Amino acid sequence: MEKDEGEGSGSECVIHTHSKSANFITQLIKSDTFEISHQEYIKGIYDPFSGKALKYSDTLTIPIIENMPSESQLLEPIRGVLENHPQAIAVLVRNHGLFVWGPTWESTKIMTECIDYLLELAIEMEKMSIPLVKEGGFEKEDNLSEKMRTLLFSDVASV
Repeated sequence: MEKDEGEGSGSECVIHTHSKSANFITQLIKSDTFEISHQEYIKGIYDPFSGKALKYSDTLTIPIIENMPSESQLLEPIRGVLENHPQAIAVLVRNHGLFVWGPTWESTKIMTECIDYLLELAIEMEKMSIPLVKEGGFEKEDNLSEKMRTLLFSDVASV
């Protein structure tokens, strides 16, 4: 895909895979997006808007498009994903595979590996009826730093 002047994703690399996990998850999930949260490997995903990695508690959302008779026909649906989901770093193609894009080939390769791991995990979670997206998460502490200081240095104070 060509990058137009003035478009902002900054992607320099696209990796396409025909991963079994990518194919299978699109058959299990009937919606037009794959979502997963509260998984360690989400930290390996780059957020093109902040320029930082996603956090463990973030929800990774990957749009799913329908497959076409030839890969060249996927260009328009992928362009639609880029317009409707500007923060997307990947797209799943139903019964086909996965496209991942990023700022460098190294970061795109890492994200592809992290996403493939998360897709594999999601398949197993679906089999076990474990929700892919966890509602809520960590409770916020009012004064976490003070509690940590007390926990970590309570023995030092008594010396």
